[in-house]
Amino acid sequence: MERKFQGIWIPAELWLTRKLTMQEKLFLVEINSLDNVDGCFATNKYFADFFDISKTRVTTILSNLTEKGFINRKMIYKDGTKEISKRVLNICSPPYPTKVVYPIQQKFGDNNTLLNNTNNNTLYKQTNMTSNNIKDVIVYLNKKTGKEYRYTTGPTIKIVNARYNEGFVYNDFITVIDNAYKHWCNNNNEFANMKPSILFNGSFESRLDNSAYDWVDNNKPSKEKTAEELFNE
Repeated sequence: MERKFQGIWIPAELWLTRKLTMQEKLFLVEINSLDNVDGCFATNKYFADFFDISKTRVTTILSNLTEKGFINRKMIYKDGTKEISKRVLNICSPPYPTKVVYPIQQKFGDNNTLLNNTNNNTLYKQTNMTSNNIKDVIVYLNKKTGKEYRYTTGPTIKIVNARYNEGFVYNDFITVIDNAYKHWCNNNNEFANMKPSILFNGSFESRLDNSAYDWVDNNKPSKEKTAEELFNE
């Protein structure tokens, strides 16, 4: 795994949080150091060798980080097949805090002296979901519905960010889409509600925990391995 490595920086919010174990914190900063423009492509074998632990333990830690909303995981398939070519890991922000990279500067006086703002090195909370995450949410919705909703329209961006600012993360949007599809896929009238303006409105949380639906899923959980489990064997 090639990178220009100069060490890691652990924000106070991450170091002091009780939501993660120490091992999960170390995993998170390692993923962050590898999370470039295209994401982190490190395999379970890489993490197992790097941290000197078993691949089974790696799978557990990555699952925990995903469930807690600190990372997103996405499988990339080879064109026209169900064969996985790679897995992409991305850091979520929030809850993963980020640091101001470039100091905020302002002019002062006639000599145009640049003074650093007193908040130069403070942490800030990102108030909008990344455009890539919004794109992934809408692309996933389009695959489920066969529609062609745009991820660049103002109303869609606004409604997604409204939920994001309430503390919901990327995986929550995917779960809401899956829950709604499971309930509405066999009813044409209800299936018409599979669009951003309805799925991601003020009833988002109730769709997330299924309380918005008056139905019971009697299907037993599948015992088959997931695509990611097969990929990491």
